[in-house]
Amino acid sequence: MAASAPLLTHATRMLVSLLLTGSALQAIASEPVTPIQVGTAVAKHGQVSRGEILIDAGSDSGYSIPVIVANGERPGPTLALIGGLHGAEFASIVALQKLSTQIDASRLSGRVIIVPLVNVAAFDAVARHLNPVDGKNINRVFPGSVSGTQSERAAYAVTTQVIDQANYVIDYHGGDIDEDQHPYAYWIQTGIAQLDASELDMLLAYGPDYIIKFAAAGLTVETAKLLPTQAVARGKPTITVDAGRAGTYTAADLATLIDGTFNVMASLEMLDRPVKAPKKPTYIERFIYVKSEGTGTFYPLAARGQHVRKGQKIGYVTDRYGMPSFDVVAPESAVVLYLNSTPSAVQGEQLFYLGVPAQGDATQRPAKFGGGT
Repeated sequence: MAASAPLLTHATRMLVSLLLTGSALQAIASEPVTPIQVGTAVAKHGQVSRGEILIDAGSDSGYSIPVIVANGERPGPTLALIGGLHGAEFASIVALQKLSTQIDASRLSGRVIIVPLVNVAAFDAVARHLNPVDGKNINRVFPGSVSGTQSERAAYAVTTQVIDQANYVIDYHGGDIDEDQHPYAYWIQTGIAQLDASELDMLLAYGPDYIIKFAAAGLTVETAKLLPTQAVARGKPTITVDAGRAGTYTAADLATLIDGTFNVMASLEMLDRPVKAPKKPTYIERFIYVKSEGTGTFYPLAARGQHVRKGQKIGYVTDRYGMPSFDVVAPESAVVLYLNSTPSAVQGEQLFYLGVPAQGDATQRPAKFGGGT
């Protein structure tokens, strides 16, 4: 499917995500809007409700995850918007909070489930990547376990109460404290033509500059450990979008996330508004981790979003006294997707995350998953 192909119809998307027959699609389109409940949030048609997904105490403490549910006046798909798996990726968290106040359920077709902040403990502690309660990365323990540690119980709740109720999913991330990141999005390619095409439609509607492809054929609910791969394994077209950098955000970052989301909703016929024409993205087919050869102080010479040449000096590291230790060079010509936003260089840890643009028909050749947290 070429990047310029027209958006799929709503009926085709529903066929992909629900595996329904044509007659079943007609029945859903004509049936009345029924209430929806996620955690303690219950919304009847035309309502927005706020509540909590309660995570019971187990081997460690329990807590609650904020959730907002909007139930439209008219039938349509259910879209889940999930952010804050990493509590210091603030742009996505703030964007979803703001977006939730802008949804008018009286003008909505279908339902929207918004979970702006899953990793509450990390948000409160301003902790990068991991949940400080159990030291685990919530985005590596899906589908979770009702009897596991806090991260695993949270992943289980999100899987069973949010993902399972959705037809489509958007997974939100952004530059963590140590990541100076350029906005981009991920395309999970399963090899299932209609599922992959439905995700590409969502991505083109969202409108990122860079689409990072990775292969995800043969996913199962037992082996898919990331939120987006778990959702795809359950048959839900899912995209991951990233904006924000170095543990902060700008008005432009928030606009990218919010406007892109509303455009996806319009493309899914959930909002009665024009779908903005997709811009031509750059597809990334391979990833390169440039890791530090030693420990010291990092000085970057290349910026996020910059195209660099093979052999180009893109940074250097000094010792503890500030004396030059080694240069950092680009192993291939690529674009800087993100770089270490702090001066701390640790041997074996990555300093740059580079993406190699695809050549030719970029919609057909997926790369292996890489990057992100």
